[in-house]
Amino acid sequence: AIEKNPTNLDSSLGPADFYFDHNRNPEAMALLEIAKNKLPLTAKLLTGFARGRIERGELAEAKSDLEEAIAKDPAYTHAHYYLGVALYALGSFDEALQHLDTVAAENPISPGLVLHQGLIFEKKGEMDKALGYYMKALEQKSDDEGVMLRAIALYLANDKIDDAQILIDKLLKINPASAEAVYDMGRVEYGRKQFPEALHTFDKAIKLSPGVG
Repeated sequence: AIEKNPTNLDSSLGPADFYFDHNRNPEAMALLEIAKNKLPLTAKLLTGFARGRIERGELAEAKSDLEEAIAKDPAYTHAHYYLGVALYALGSFDEALQHLDTVAAENPISPGLVLHQGLIFEKKGEMDKALGYYMKALEQKSDDEGVMLRAIALYLANDKIDDAQILIDKLLKINPASAEAVYDMGRVEYGRKQFPEALHTFDKAIKLSPGVG
């Protein structure tokens, strides 16, 4: 149940983060609204609202909240992180990188941070830099399926089939039912002109997830 009478900011934001982490955005936002009515509008509280707004696609509103949060507390790295995420979604890649670099100066080993840095360089067309960030993220969390799929996609786009297969094999050991990984294996087989095998693998991927590819 949502805490009805928060007495301090941490007791409100802790449960709100829990709700966000479990895809329960309405409960998180309701808890933050309660806190807003009882507590000062601090950088932490503004950042909490912004996180919810990003998840709802309200990027301009999130950006405004986070800019206000940073004005209140320039050293609050969570605000810089989520502002970087919002700016990435808005297509402001260079500005997003500035805020993510601020976070990296304090916490360089966050896989989520490194992933977003890689995504930005990918959008900017700097594929080698993007791949470097993905590899760095995998050094920190070797079983991150999302990062592995991004790295595999870049390897395949650059005809690095052997490198792609190494990651695909690793991912399928972790999650044999990953339709994306099975489909990418089909792309590897197709690139090697193993056409019957590729067709069979593509069919397998589509059975796992009809919309894959």
